Amino acid sequence: MKNNNSGSPHVYSKYADFFINKETEYYYSGSNLKFSLSHALFSSYEIDSGSRLLLKTLEPLLKTVKITSILDAGCGTGILGTALKKSSAGSELFLYDRDALAVNFTKLNLEKNGITEYTAAVSLLMFPFSDRKFDLIVSNLPAKAGKKVLGDFIRQAPLHLSREGTAAVVIVKPLSDFALKTLNENKLEITHSVKTANYSIFHFKYSENTESLPDMESNEEMFEKYIRKEKFPFELKGNSFIIDTAEGLSDFDNLSFNTKLSGELLLSIKDKLKEDKRQLVINPGQGLIPVILNSFFSKNDDKDIELFISSNDILQIRMTERNINNLSLSESTEFICSPTIFDTADIMEAGSLDTIVYFHSSVPGFKKHDLIMKRFNSLLKHGGKIILTSTASEISRFLAGSKGFVNVKGKKNKGIRSVYLKKSADSA
Repeated sequence: MKNNNSGSPHVYSKYADFFINKETEYYYSGSNLKFSLSHALFSSYEIDSGSRLLLKTLEPLLKTVKITSILDAGCGTGILGTALKKSSAGSELFLYDRDALAVNFTKLNLEKNGITEYTAAVSLLMFPFSDRKFDLIVSNLPAKAGKKVLGDFIRQAPLHLSREGTAAVVIVKPLSDFALKTLNENKLEITHSVKTANYSIFHFKYSENTESLPDMESNEEMFEKYIRKEKFPFELKGNSFIIDTAEGLSDFDNLSFNTKLSGELLLSIKDKLKEDKRQLVINPGQGLIPVILNSFFSKNDDKDIELFISSNDILQIRMTERNINNLSLSESTEFICSPTIFDTADIMEAGSLDTIVYFHSSVPGFKKHDLIMKRFNSLLKHGGKIILTSTASEISRFLAGSKGFVNVKGKKNKGIRSVYLKKSADSA
């Protein structure tokens, strides 16, 4: 699997400007910090109050304990890691998030504040730096990860602490009781806590008197916490598809309109896709659409089928990879985790693709629809196809910039629209 965001920690996407919503400042522990925020990411207008509260509770600790290593888990735009690094001279900083665009913004913000030494990675809510121990582990826990994942993180985090280390998390009110129950059931020592109308803060670790610590789980074991135990078929146009699903993604137990419309559209034109050898699926969700595409080919077909899967969300990548492997589908599948669709296009060969399936998430203020269509045009062969799915208003913006394409057919339902476009033979 390619990860176009995990190389040098000093490189962030040149397309970041497309997604910046606001520049803001935040004063913390003697430093005036500057941050770029994005509508595509959590807390797009200001530094969120949960992160502010967590940082406030950590100020006394920073003054009394020498912090030499920090881990920011689920770093978002890098607020926590940046503030703590600036307040702990000489400390090593490690950060990760499941969203490659978030990691991209973290890199941008770290360097905006003069921080050039750090290690950043794209990962689920687990512990990608398993060979390290940390003096401080912090996280603004993402509610969308689900209770199984959050509970596992709380139990495992203290195992990655140094002898005098502390784990500190902020969690939204609806999950506060769950977090407290998890801490108590696992006999974790709560060294500090704060409860407000909207958040709870917990500083915690395993007590030195704890007789037996739980086993440190591998990342694969922690990944299994994302997976729903039950499997059931998704029905589309008389076809049944059974896949694994994960919490934190749409289509967890019911098909979204996006997936349903695009799946039905693909099935309605499957005869036109059977000769398409090179296919790119962008933002595949749980992986149902790649599974549908693979179903168009017989197991005995020797067509040199090449499937490319791309997303900024590593959970989408991991789930699609899991479902393709579980069903013993295309042996030639490449997985690409990159911060933006433009980064993905940069590493693809011009004129090399037969089909592109793209699920577009609406981002307020984003106005590069015509540029996306131009990039698709350059990647597709003559006669190449696009299946494009988003809200009806977003699809209208794409169609306005679809020079060189013919709008063949489409489907829509409850504000969602999926269209099939074909690159015209005389397209530039």
